[in-house]
Amino acid sequence: MKLTVSRETFLAKLGIAVQTLAGVLVRVDNGRAELEATDMELGVRVGLEPGDSTPGHAVIPGRLLLDVVRSLPTDELTLEYRSAQQDVEVVSGPARFHLRTLPPEDFPKLPQVSAEGAMNVPAAAFVDTIGRV
Repeated sequence: MKLTVSRETFLAKLGIAVQTLAGVLVRVDNGRAELEATDMELGVRVGLEPGDSTPGHAVIPGRLLLDVVRSLPTDELTLEYRSAQQDVEVVSGPARFHLRTLPPEDFPKLPQVSAEGAMNVPAAAFVDTIGRV
């Protein structure tokens, strides 16, 4: 799994997905990326359009990833899963981080929702509402 995306875009989507949740499943398939997180009561799936990508998935500690992405020096970042090392490499400009991954088989499966039952909510309004709860 590899994806390249704007730091600001990724940070906004990651902020929605993480909140107080432990792990974030980053999945790339068919040129599209998704971030998934759950606390076993609430599940969140956030889509984003990467620039460059290869298919795959990895589960990354959410809070750590959020802290790393916030500290990156440039707007573009690349995440790449390295199976031999069992980590994800986050690169942005001269900054390079290696984050250990969690076992993907332990990540709970979120239900698939049809477009018929889905609704779109502006990210800023959603984050603001969640912050007030």
